[in-house]
Amino acid sequence: MRFGKNEFFRRLKGGPVWYVLGATVALWPLFFTTETVLPGRLQDSAMVFLSVVLEATPFLLLGALVSAGVRRSSSVLQFIRHFPTNPVLGVPLAALLGVALPVCECGNVPIARSLVARGLSTVYATVFLFSAPLLNPAVVFSTVVAFGGNWTFVILRFALGLVVIISLGWWVWWQDRHGVSLWRRDDSNAHGACDHEGVCEHETETFAGRVIHEFMEIFPLLVFGALATSLVQAFVPREVFSESQYGHAGAILFMMLLAFILSVCSSSDAFIALGYTGLVPPSALLAFLIFGPMIDAKNVLLYGKIFSLRGILRMSAVIAALVFVVTLCVDKLGLLPPV
Repeated sequence: MRFGKNEFFRRLKGGPVWYVLGATVALWPLFFTTETVLPGRLQDSAMVFLSVVLEATPFLLLGALVSAGVRRSSSVLQFIRHFPTNPVLGVPLAALLGVALPVCECGNVPIARSLVARGLSTVYATVFLFSAPLLNPAVVFSTVVAFGGNWTFVILRFALGLVVIISLGWWVWWQDRHGVSLWRRDDSNAHGACDHEGVCEHETETFAGRVIHEFMEIFPLLVFGALATSLVQAFVPREVFSESQYGHAGAILFMMLLAFILSVCSSSDAFIALGYTGLVPPSALLAFLIFGPMIDAKNVLLYGKIFSLRGILRMSAVIAALVFVVTLCVDKLGLLPPV
């Protein structure tokens, strides 16, 4: 694909303050390579920050590439035109898009925006947004590797996750039907830039130019989300993250909070959860593995690009309630063997 020099500089001029600031913050841990340079906790914070950014950036770039492809693909447009309008069928199908488009939670925001730009309902785009980090093949593989000896646990992670996502989708549809839009007005109307043939304004730009635009728009938010996560991990006492003394219900809530704070990429969160076996009940581990890919500290900032603040708060509350209820029910029914 052709990528002209003029377009490159035009993209960079779109928000120089964000890009320079984001790059500066992202690179600062590289200047501290020994423990003698920084106090212990700041050193820990720098290392956590750098690991989160390095882990998430490739997925963000992948998401930008897929997003640019979605915006230019005529086959995607045909698929969207034949998407079921009935939410009973449409919501589960949108949830399964997470398997077809294997991106981490850091890369699905630009893809969801592109799907809406091509005419997909914001309801279905929202369902995809939350399903992709939980149902994509990389997450399935890592969970099987980490908990391969406990197939009941592995199956329940994705079965309960699908229940939560579909339930959320029907709730979002109900809100939309009653005139409550959770998306920011500029993004929910993004498809308005396309004509009746599905040709959009952004299709006149080069593929590489669109990738640069998507990546540079989201990357600063990833940087600041990673910074907040690293500071919390470094300065909140470790004892808070090592045990729960409030019974099974309290342990579930505790692990959901932990998932929000740690902001681990969903492709590797199963190995983090494995470290808490024996400390919390299996239901709490499930809550960690279902809630974390959908809502965490860095994702909340990324979601700000497409959802209103009210939308983020309401969906976070609904997701938290759904995850808590389904994992507690599994716990009370005794469906989970020891991990």
